[in-house]
Amino acid sequence: MSRLKQFIHEIHQRSLWQVLTVYLGASWAVLEVTDQIVDRYLLPEWVYPGALILLLIGLPIVLATAFVREERRAPGRAEEARDPTLLVDTPSAGTAVATERTGGPLLRVFTWPRAILGGLVAFAILGLLSASIVLRGAARVTEAYGAAGDAFEERAWILLAEFEAQESERDMALAAQAALEVDLQQSEYLNLRGRNQVAPVLRRMGLPDTTSMDERLALDVAEREGLSVVLAPAVSRLGRDYVFSARVVQPGTGQDLIAVRAVAREDRLVEAVETLSREVRRRLGEAGGSIRRSKPLPEVTTRSLEALKVYAEAVQASRALDRERTLEAAEEAIRFDSTFAMAHRILSLAYWNLGRLTEARASATRAYELGDRLTDRERLHVEGFYYMTADLQPRHAAEVYELLLSRYPDDFRAHINLGFVNSVWLGNREPAYELYRKAVELEPYGAIGYNNAMGMALAIDKWEAADSLRAALTALGPSETATQADLRMAVASEDWERADALCDSVLAATTSPGPLAAQQVACGSLAAVRGCAREAIDLLESANAFYAERNQLVNHANLLAALASVEEMTGRPDEARARLESMLEDYPADSIQQVERYLVRTNLSVAAGTMGRTRLIDRMISTYPRDLDSPGWLPEHGAALEDASRALSSGRSEEALALLRELEESGYRPAGWEYYRHLLLGLVYHELGDPDSAVAHLEQAFHRAAFSSSSTWGARGPRTQLPFALRRLAELEEARGNDEAAIRHYQRFLALWSDPDPELRGQVEAARRAIARLTGVE
Repeated sequence: MSRLKQFIHEIHQRSLWQVLTVYLGASWAVLEVTDQIVDRYLLPEWVYPGALILLLIGLPIVLATAFVREERRAPGRAEEARDPTLLVDTPSAGTAVATERTGGPLLRVFTWPRAILGGLVAFAILGLLSASIVLRGAARVTEAYGAAGDAFEERAWILLAEFEAQESERDMALAAQAALEVDLQQSEYLNLRGRNQVAPVLRRMGLPDTTSMDERLALDVAEREGLSVVLAPAVSRLGRDYVFSARVVQPGTGQDLIAVRAVAREDRLVEAVETLSREVRRRLGEAGGSIRRSKPLPEVTTRSLEALKVYAEAVQASRALDRERTLEAAEEAIRFDSTFAMAHRILSLAYWNLGRLTEARASATRAYELGDRLTDRERLHVEGFYYMTADLQPRHAAEVYELLLSRYPDDFRAHINLGFVNSVWLGNREPAYELYRKAVELEPYGAIGYNNAMGMALAIDKWEAADSLRAALTALGPSETATQADLRMAVASEDWERADALCDSVLAATTSPGPLAAQQVACGSLAAVRGCAREAIDLLESANAFYAERNQLVNHANLLAALASVEEMTGRPDEARARLESMLEDYPADSIQQVERYLVRTNLSVAAGTMGRTRLIDRMISTYPRDLDSPGWLPEHGAALEDASRALSSGRSEEALALLRELEESGYRPAGWEYYRHLLLGLVYHELGDPDSAVAHLEQAFHRAAFSSSSTWGARGPRTQLPFALRRLAELEEARGNDEAAIRHYQRFLALWSDPDPELRGQVEAARRAIARLTGVE
């Protein structure tokens, strides 16, 4: 205490200039110590600027105090100068008056003890605030510098590299990666290109899809693809804290544009990632108001670190198309945090892709109910998926996706899903084609965009565009999607020899059970088209065993319909009936969940109706109740299709026509059922003696069977019925005297069955005789 008094006394004796010199020297020392403490204890980045601001605030206070104290002594010295005989410091009247005039309240306010005490208190508060943040482990930015400037413009693309981390911190890095992607995707200012979107680029570079996307590789990919910047994050452990850093690097030059470092305890990981992300977004040029509109990351992901880690595994498995692991990891994440909305979202997708539709619907509904725990962007995605697959309101889904695209015009998923709604549910093919083409532009290496755009191009007779899209997809590198597109194009163009060769190669190359089952369905259907019934049955039965084992009952029932179609084609009606009846015998109503039961009943009833199996339809109806609890259009649509099939097989053609016309006026065009709708209309018009309308609808049925891909909701069997459709078209054209068209259809049928099984050769001979009869040439 005595030293402090002595220090104050010394200051009293200093001149104004001396006080300034001392203060500046002390300030420099304080800032040096503060800088070292910030680095040593990873204090927030605002501590050093805070200390500087306090020193700047203190400077005028110190100068004012020195000035007031100097003025207090000034009158006495002046009096002393006028009276040199004055030897003692005895205040004179003049001095008293001067002191009173120049001091007063200011002397009481501006005192050295107050100035020093105020500075100590201010720095103590700053220290306590910093210490409390550190002790609590709260997320804090400890370093940040740089700006993107002209290197990054609004809506430009940023490629996110994988977190750099020690092997012991890999699970933490994976969780941080998932959280960082979520926050960056909230931005309306930047576009994020993630790991899954560059897999085709890696294949073109001769690298496996599983190659780690480190900073070096990310910079190489970004330079090849013309992306603006790479975000290279890292995580490391320092005592009880985790240090997260991120650098924004310019491809080509390798220049670091931005660097940010954030620190937090393990239980504050999500907050640390959010802090890091927001600072990067600000320095890239995003407006503060836009950043503040982003929801807090802990609210839209999870506060459970274990849940986030497992969710990150689910995301990784989903990108690798490992559906079983996606399902397991998503379910585990929900066990850690039942309110983790994004885990429910990815769980619904996993169920959907596995054909477990009731569970997919329940998970989609739960994600929708937790919408306030999602980012605005993800909430719109969840709402669109919910209306599309759970609430079964595709028009509502389209409205949601259109709103999403108005806010995030470069969202690839939204373009794909809106295209799906238009093509699969509403039958709006032209808009769907344009949406898929835009998706291709946004992700020029995304196979799904090319495949969907090619399918729509075929559907609207844009053959050159379809072939161009197929070639572009093939150029991305070998993949299951590219092979399927090649096969689809070969069938659509009736290049049967190429289609046969593609199936031979893909069946030999595919080993994974799920993809192999899908290829067996495609190639089994092709074998039926080619008149190779025994090969078709072997492939379809093998695929069906896979779906039955995994309880994918809609796929199982649809393949039973396809097998029944092959049996019917080969003249074995009893075997065809037995295929359909096996579903009823093996799976009673209470063993099938609601959505699956409804679709099984509808699809098998319609298939039985096209074969004239009225009693089988009745048995389907009595076994499986029509109880789908949905406010949407699907229950009524399926019921009308089923009732029309029953009416047709019972000889009530007028009733069947009325029901099918109602479907035509509904405005819904579910792709999985459109083949059957046109086939039934063709058969009905034939029964009613209207060959022109019959031919028009059978042409549409053939078109649907040839160009369509499999649908979860509808049947997988239509392609097996191509020969039947061609023969029926030829017979109808012959009946109405259109010999040229009849000959063309018979010739197409003969091209299909160029080398059929022995039991089918009688039908080939019948077609040849018909051509001879119509042409007059044997």
